[in-house]
Amino acid sequence: MNMYDKFSVISVLGCAFILGTSLAIPHAAKAEINRTDVYELKRPIILTKENQGEQIHVPAGQFVSVHLAENPTTGYRWTMIDNNAGMPVLAEHFYSSQTTDGPVGKPGIHTFQFKATTPGIVKLQFKQWREWEGDSSVLDTFYVWLHIDK
Repeated sequence: MNMYDKFSVISVLGCAFILGTSLAIPHAAKAEINRTDVYELKRPIILTKENQGEQIHVPAGQFVSVHLAENPTTGYRWTMIDNNAGMPVLAEHFYSSQTTDGPVGKPGIHTFQFKATTPGIVKLQFKQWREWEGDSSVLDTFYVWLHIDK
């Protein structure tokens, strides 16, 4: 066997190896895709003031996000009233619409994130108020009824 023949055999074997491993990748990927312990990511249901008083059906395990307009520099803040065990608060955050330019104190969005855990009916309710002034300072309210299905 001359040098050219050896090079040809090595080239063919190398190509066969590369081709063989590349054909195996889709099977490994398919096995990864068909895993039963991987859960589908669901987008949260987003509720705003436009949903005031609505009754909304939500599957258990679903994430819900409430977005309410707020300007905290006025002292008025959104607060949840009577937290329900069926909808624990996962996170709460204020997102300012303010850019680096302009005056301080621009409004933004106060968000509350929840996860529907226990089947049943839950009333999510909030009030916008100055906490130090008490209930007489309530400026606005918001509520929705969530029907958490199994």
